[in-house]
Amino acid sequence: MNKIKHFLLLLAANLLPMATSAQVINGDMNHNTVLDVGDVTMVIDGYLTGTTEVVGPEVNHYYVDYNMLAGTWYRSKTDSFTLNTDGTTDYGKGYTYKFLPSQGCILFFNSAGRAATYLKVIFLPADKSYLVVKAPTASNVQTYYNQPIQPVESITLSQTSLALQLDSDPVRLTATVVPADADNTSYEWASSDESVVTVSSRGTVEAVGEGTATITCTALDGFGATATCEVTVGETTPTPQPSGTTTYTVNGVSFKMVSVSGGTFKMGSTDSDADPDEKPVHNVTLSDYQIGETEVTQALWQAVMGTNPSNWLGDNLPVEKVSWNDCQEFITKLNQATGKTFRLPTEAEWEFAARGGTKSQGYKYSGSNTLGDVAWYTDNSNSQTHVVATKQPNELGLYDMSGNVREWCQDWFGDYSSSAQSNPTGATSGSYRVIRGGCWIGTARGCRVTYRSNSTPTLASYYLGFRLAQ
Repeated sequence: MNKIKHFLLLLAANLLPMATSAQVINGDMNHNTVLDVGDVTMVIDGYLTGTTEVVGPEVNHYYVDYNMLAGTWYRSKTDSFTLNTDGTTDYGKGYTYKFLPSQGCILFFNSAGRAATYLKVIFLPADKSYLVVKAPTASNVQTYYNQPIQPVESITLSQTSLALQLDSDPVRLTATVVPADADNTSYEWASSDESVVTVSSRGTVEAVGEGTATITCTALDGFGATATCEVTVGETTPTPQPSGTTTYTVNGVSFKMVSVSGGTFKMGSTDSDADPDEKPVHNVTLSDYQIGETEVTQALWQAVMGTNPSNWLGDNLPVEKVSWNDCQEFITKLNQATGKTFRLPTEAEWEFAARGGTKSQGYKYSGSNTLGDVAWYTDNSNSQTHVVATKQPNELGLYDMSGNVREWCQDWFGDYSSSAQSNPTGATSGSYRVIRGGCWIGTARGCRVTYRSNSTPTLASYYLGFRLAQ
């Protein structure tokens, strides 16, 4: 017995003229029970879902008593015809129509009121093609054309493995379908064990119990392309508690500053992937200071400035597209509103805090040697910023220092000195200000705690924000 997946057809575009005005219906047409009429052109564009029919040679594949076999239209297609208020259509003179959403077809009636014809697409998986057929009578089936199908050849996931804890925030997986112009690029998600992890229709993975499970993404075009992500869920990880946290509120918006105990550390790097400007490694001693628990959010910026320059909008997203000069204006107004002395961190303060201060475990990134645990960067960000503090914090309880947006520092950019320094403030002058930290578009190499960058104080980019210090 052969399995044939049947398609819906609305009308072949090359058979009917296009009209100038249109009403667009998208998506799951099997759930649309009413189509509006009124001298308009109905354009139906999208995929239709249905059931797979199993038929044998004794069953005609094209008609069963003028009732269409339910099926799935896998090829994205746009077809048009005019629906008139009197129930007629431009399909043919004297014809009326009836749309049968549950059957997946358009049925036409002649002037005598008898069902005259219908059109349908039948998917032929063995040939990777579909046929457009017209059945004017129960004994006469006409084939209009044969259209090749482009199947999904492979699927690539944004991550192939995940290590989560029970208290981890949900992680969004994204799928890339190859080729991008496949006739049906739709896919669905499934978890092999929903007592360990669940996955939403949008690929959001959430830990619910300890153990391992496999997330599978399957193409819906019937050709079997899949991709998997192996997930391990461990017990709840205690969140590091900072030695001291102070909450401030301005115009109804609160933010936290974390106390950093002073100490001496080796600033810079001699690793093989270090840039020349990360050398020489030198001793730096810092006094106590405070630094923002998170990057400055859009809510806080809006509360102080009354505007929001960001590309991606959301109260708890980091503010971006702000220049160093913009940050100075913000800080001036914030200090006026609070009576405090907030500022940008120095480059040395930023690196010491990113390393974990006196609680440092020597990680390559801020809080871990596994970048995906602590940072939104090019491999997991889906090319956008994310809500602050949704990744794991570092040893001091600071979030996003290796990802999300890069961060302005106070210093002019300059070369390192090999001599020991106390509370350094960078070069005395220059043309460029220091930028630190990784970002949503950055590579792993640029997310290291020692990585340095710089730009003119007027640059405002959608990958660039800041955090406060005092």
